[in-house]
Amino acid sequence: MGILAAFGGMLVALAPNLQGMSVTEYLIGDLIVTLSACLLAFRITLTKLFVQEIYPYRLLVWLLGLSMPFFFVLSYLFEREQPIEWSYASSAALLYQGWVVTGFCFIALTSVLRKYKASKLVVFSFLMPVSGVLFSSLLLGDTLSTNLVVGTGLVAAGIYLVNLRLEKVE
Repeated sequence: MGILAAFGGMLVALAPNLQGMSVTEYLIGDLIVTLSACLLAFRITLTKLFVQEIYPYRLLVWLLGLSMPFFFVLSYLFEREQPIEWSYASSAALLYQGWVVTGFCFIALTSVLRKYKASKLVVFSFLMPVSGVLFSSLLLGDTLSTNLVVGTGLVAAGIYLVNLRLEKVE
């Protein structure tokens, strides 16, 4: 029920973008963010399987070793016209992404996955599309719709339901 509530909340939040003239304007971005959330959930599930057998640092090295060549190829295919301009800001952003996001967050995630079920953590990926819209409202001044507020409430309720511990009645 919790996963259905979270998924339903995400659909409620994105529903206005699925109607009328705004379909072409927003649908591609919404689909990309939704697909990203689904891929994150899939990755968390696979990581849970692997982390039982492989030490987290070794898993991180393997994942980076396999993904970096893939990203170099994609960069060459889609960004070869763009010159690379190194600056302090771009270097700091690259270090932040590499060390904090990829390294620290991945090690923290694998540590949590060793203790908790993946099904308890996967539901948090439904926050990604909704939080993207919430942050665009806070940081960029986009309007906050009723659908977004209701959708966020459903996602929160879904996370609560998934992580709710029911006591056995004997």
